[in-house]
Amino acid sequence: MKARLRYQCFDPYMDDEQEYARSLLYYPEGCREGVIKTLQELLQKRLDSIPPGKHGAFFDAVQNARIVKNAESYYRAMIQADDKSWNVRDKHMMDTLNLLLEHYGPESKGILWAHNSNIGDYRATSMKIRGEVNIGGLA
Repeated sequence: MKARLRYQCFDPYMDDEQEYARSLLYYPEGCREGVIKTLQELLQKRLDSIPPGKHGAFFDAVQNARIVKNAESYYRAMIQADDKSWNVRDKHMMDTLNLLLEHYGPESKGILWAHNSNIGDYRATSMKIRGEVNIGGLA
């Protein structure tokens, strides 16, 4: 319930998420505090305190909170007019893949579908010179 109330901060931008990024020029605090607080609260809960059969719901809640936090960071980086937003997005995708594989165990497998510029190895391209990373290189 707290998360839903905190996430209402994004409601005015539902039709144009880039408008949120532009709003940060005038209101730099944006929704950051609420999304970080939600993620911190969820991560502070111990899996041991969650009833059997509810671990999946907890994992989903943490993943959703991470997505909101990282999306807020992405739009914040986007208005800084540098390449940091690219790295925020690709690091988020790689972190998500690693968390999913860890959650489902050592025998789990995953399929990652990404655009050409997100795969391959950034270290063999001009991306490295620009300070950009991609999933292929991070993997």
